[in-house]
Amino acid sequence: MSRSSAYLSAEVWLGPMEGLRHSVSTGEAPCLIRIGRQAVDKKKGLKNQLVLPLGVGISSSHAEIRVVDGKIILRDVGSTNGTFVALSRVTEEMEGASGEVFLAGFTPIRVVLDKDPLPELPPVRPLAPGSWEPLQSIVLSAREAA
Repeated sequence: MSRSSAYLSAEVWLGPMEGLRHSVSTGEAPCLIRIGRQAVDKKKGLKNQLVLPLGVGISSSHAEIRVVDGKIILRDVGSTNGTFVALSRVTEEMEGASGEVFLAGFTPIRVVLDKDPLPELPPVRPLAPGSWEPLQSIVLSAREAA
């Protein structure tokens, strides 16, 4: 896959913000997607590209995904609830695979490296109050099993 024609995408896979995504060309410098609860973490001064205000267990600055030499690199940036890949907590940088789902806190996120970006979606409509609770127990059970 050539550097100029690839895209890194991150997409919420399940939960109240399911389908929310962000894509960036690997030709851009830096090729990075920061994930957090707020658009800007005021304490760290970092801007998040994938903003998850309704994500369960998401810190103001939670994790970042980047591409280095054609490889997907995942890093937790000091989150409270952690970042998990394949049942392991991310404590240092970790290589990921395209299509893999990881947990940022309790929020599953799928990362994709492909020649095309994931298609843009209409803005996510928040779920009605109380409608996420039945699904939340499933996500929390999966997290405990991890």
